[in-house]
Amino acid sequence: MTDVLKIIVVADLAQARVRSVWPHVDRVPVHPLVERLAVDHDRTLDYSLFKPDLVVVVGGDGAILRTCRQMGLMQHPILGVNAGRLGFLADLAVNDLECEWGKIAARQYDIAEHLMFGCRIQGPTGVEEHLGLNELVVSSAGAMRMIDIQLDING
Repeated sequence: MTDVLKIIVVADLAQARVRSVWPHVDRVPVHPLVERLAVDHDRTLDYSLFKPDLVVVVGGDGAILRTCRQMGLMQHPILGVNAGRLGFLADLAVNDLECEWGKIAARQYDIAEHLMFGCRIQGPTGVEEHLGLNELVVSSAGAMRMIDIQLDING
């Protein structure tokens, strides 16, 4: 017997495109093999309170990147459902979600691992820490300003 797939659904309803597809997306995860742990409509969910098998993010690449940032160091696999214009990180279009959901509920999918970067910036006001998915951009505050960069890998 297949274990129940525990999911969190992220859909920022402040975004018009997400609002327009939400009624369709909301009904899809209803499946005997799926347990919906939480729904985050406003980017305030504390992911540390849950242990999902999958986080379903409705939106574009920006929504996926925000969700990764919000999860912090406790990352979970993400299924991106593209409600945006162009999605490099999204896995499915909204129209494909319903027909593919049975396979997803049965865990018939592969997980692609992406690099997460930690960045610590020592500035005049103190230390800032940031996370990046796949890439980080470091630039100076102005065109003619110098910056000093120390790069540590796995350390």
